[in-house]
Amino acid sequence: MSSFSNPQCIHDVFLSFRGEDTRRNFVSHLYASLTNAGVNTFLDDEKIERGTQLVTEIWRAIEGSRIFIVVFSKAFAHSSWCLHEMVMIMECHRNMGQVVLPVFYDVDPSHVRRHKGAFGEALEAHATKYPRVSNFVGLCKRALTEAANLPGWDVSKCRNESKVVNQIVSAVLEKLDISNLPITDYPVGLESRLQDVIQFLETRSTSVCVIGIWGMGGIGKTTIAKASYNKIHRNFSDKSFLENIREEWEKDRGQIDLQEQLLLDILKTGKIKVQSIEKGKAMIKERLRSKRVLLVLDDVNKSEQLNALSGLVQEV
Repeated sequence: MSSFSNPQCIHDVFLSFRGEDTRRNFVSHLYASLTNAGVNTFLDDEKIERGTQLVTEIWRAIEGSRIFIVVFSKAFAHSSWCLHEMVMIMECHRNMGQVVLPVFYDVDPSHVRRHKGAFGEALEAHATKYPRVSNFVGLCKRALTEAANLPGWDVSKCRNESKVVNQIVSAVLEKLDISNLPITDYPVGLESRLQDVIQFLETRSTSVCVIGIWGMGGIGKTTIAKASYNKIHRNFSDKSFLENIREEWEKDRGQIDLQEQLLLDILKTGKIKVQSIEKGKAMIKERLRSKRVLLVLDDVNKSEQLNALSGLVQEV
């Protein structure tokens, strides 16, 4: 899509919502989760006065965002500001191809789509309040219908809001592809080898599977490993790709640093302290025992490296 490659993009995600409905609950949790996942998210400050300068700032933020998350709530359409944002968002969606992800919070999606219930009442009130702006309500209705027809989430259908938040964050990461590993050189003929690896993994999806890729330098081993990771990593909630193991292994604390990085990737915690190689082995074995993990070790040249970072040396 054009906006994804547009150098003018300044935000990954723009959050549109009615503050009094969702700012201190659902939206705050969603914003925190997006930020923790490394997603650059625009959230307007409710304390900023709604003036000409802010309108310009908001428009710039909308135009410069890759993805819009619109949280529809009961009072959403009562805010002319929210409706103006909605019209601008859908205009960018139509003209520049940005992604719109609707979220329905304590509101029936059909009410948004067909302008019923609180949404219908609000639109009628706006028509009465702005009789001279004849096309305003028409633009709002079009934007609401188009947005509500897009794939999204109805929070009321899920008992756990945190699960919905996780699903939204995963969808954003997938669309942004910021979790993909960069591949600068993709040699001709590597695609068939990549497919062989993927097919092999798929046939052994219910058991522990270890694949070794070896050969002389420069034939594309790391590229195959990265491409394989990019193809399947979204099927795993726990994953880690450790690069340049041979080089890192020889550094001071290099072995422990690799163990700590692996544990950080899998456990998703802010700090892990490994006291020694042997304690690191025990921690990895204990923490990974009950998990379904995708682990890629790049440039391994000693069995002790595989043993220290996975405990699966006996499988190879």
